[in-house]
Amino acid sequence: MQMSNPTDEMNDCSSLFLAEIQETGCNSLKLVVAESVPVGEPESITVGGVAIPNCTPVEATDQSRIFELVWTHYVGYAVLNESFASFNDDEQFEGRRFRVYSKSRFRDWLRQHSLAMNTQAARDTTVLRARTIS
Repeated sequence: MQMSNPTDEMNDCSSLFLAEIQETGCNSLKLVVAESVPVGEPESITVGGVAIPNCTPVEATDQSRIFELVWTHYVGYAVLNESFASFNDDEQFEGRRFRVYSKSRFRDWLRQHSLAMNTQAARDTTVLRARTIS
């Protein structure tokens, strides 16, 4: 089923891969994200010295949807390997795969370390252009 909103389509994916990250100009950011699907049988993997059982490999295929996200300007961004991410029950967001946070540790950090967080520029960073490119 084709959905009209790319962020809704991303939320419908079982998982996503970051395929490309690029600063396209002064303080502008482009992400290309590919839908990934389970392939193969479950197996155990070791991450950071910890064994995790029953993990099914996922990968992007030629049938995967590809999404492009562009922010014309940003205050800050971070990329974290999901294998080492921790979760905080105090964080508040909307969305499943594409999340818009109203409360997070990263937003708190930006607020403490940036002059821009109380400006219009910070409020505008939630504005982006999103499109499905395949």
